[in-house]
Amino acid sequence: MPGLNPRFLDAHISRKGGKKVDNGVTLKVHEQIIYATSDGEVADYTITLPNVSDAEGRRYTIFKDNEGTDDVTVEGETLFGKYTKVLDATEGEGDVKEEMLLVYSDGMVWHELAHTEGAAAA
Repeated sequence: MPGLNPRFLDAHISRKGGKKVDNGVTLKVHEQIIYATSDGEVADYTITLPNVSDAEGRRYTIFKDNEGTDDVTVEGETLFGKYTKVLDATEGEGDVKEEMLLVYSDGMVWHELAHTEGAAAA
């Protein structure tokens, strides 16, 4: 994931009905591609997944850029409790990193299909 081209991401997000966010948000069922960025003003924030039963059969991809030091928490209610994943802003000695999270709803719980961590920003 290192070196993601912002123009490519913007085009891909808008073409796929995605959303770019820089603060807390509750996703609608159709908002399946999210690009979480930092505006430098907001501290850590939360992206709340849609209702697990409403999102049955859908995948949600959250990209976190390496432009800021905000942690992004992805959470969603399930029939058996709560799903939570924190996309850390830093790694090692404070280097900011990119991350991607892919989750899937089977109508009862959120399943983490993939989680990747890119290289830290230079």
